[in-house]
Amino acid sequence: MEQLRSFISKYKASLLLFFLALPVFLVLLFPLSDIGDLVSAKVAEFTDNKVFLQFDEMSITLLPRPGVAFENVQLYTPFVQGLKVDRLTAAPSLTGLLTFKPGISFYAQGVLGGEIGGSTRGGETTQQGTLRQKIDLNLNNVDLRAIVKAFDLSIPAVGSVSATVNLDVDPSFVEPPTGSAKITGSEITANAVQIPTQMGPISLPNLKVSSLEIQVDLKKGEAIAKTLRVGTPTDPLHVSADGKIEVRTSPGPGGQPNIELGGYDFSVRLDASKEFESQIGFLGFLDSYKAPTQPPGRSAYAVRISAPSIQSPARMNSL
Repeated sequence: MEQLRSFISKYKASLLLFFLALPVFLVLLFPLSDIGDLVSAKVAEFTDNKVFLQFDEMSITLLPRPGVAFENVQLYTPFVQGLKVDRLTAAPSLTGLLTFKPGISFYAQGVLGGEIGGSTRGGETTQQGTLRQKIDLNLNNVDLRAIVKAFDLSIPAVGSVSATVNLDVDPSFVEPPTGSAKITGSEITANAVQIPTQMGPISLPNLKVSSLEIQVDLKKGEAIAKTLRVGTPTDPLHVSADGKIEVRTSPGPGGQPNIELGGYDFSVRLDASKEFESQIGFLGFLDSYKAPTQPPGRSAYAVRISAPSIQSPARMNSL
């Protein structure tokens, strides 16, 4: 191993030139159109049959870095079926190769109405000897309606969202993930829907908010919500919250993770216009948690909600 490291260090420039020149020869000599089935099979094999890739055309790209491009892609995963991508490019991480922690970067155009880019590479080793994966994702102006349809979500909504996600994940899910996520959205409209809760179903009317912001950190088995903000003080509903909830992961059947939510503790502040309050109906049970100062023409509430587990009845106290 030391000899190999010494060889790479001594001939680093030559290896870099080789990797840059290789795609040129592949473009000229290799029949890429004939290996589509092989690529699809290798993707399935590499992901333990968790990800299946289908595409119409495959080509080599030279800029901004050597890689492979796929046209008219359909992606099948345990979380979403038949996700369509107009163009997907992928390239190996040269840094990962030189540090013996291989990874890839990718860029998807025409996916969920927007663009998604990201990368993954090896990180530190777990106590069980599994190589953790560093995953970075960037979503740009993704269509919320397309997300709802792709993931079969129960809340119909329209608008656009962007996100930055940085995770350090144990692929075996024995150790919990760490990292952070930031999600922003604008001009979001949610249609009327009924949401089941511990206190019974809650009916929400049509709602339009001008902005959405969520910032969450994952560490030590907890999801810490630094910022949860829906709407602005001029929207029909304005909600801001912070707090934390326990998140436990463990290996599940078929290599899928078991995710369990535990105890939580959140501080919630919300204010609503009188018109929206009359439409929603259920805010009356929060009368004992009204904020000391009420904005003109609106009702404001401040409450702390906590429980030792997600199945336990929630405790509510005034802030």
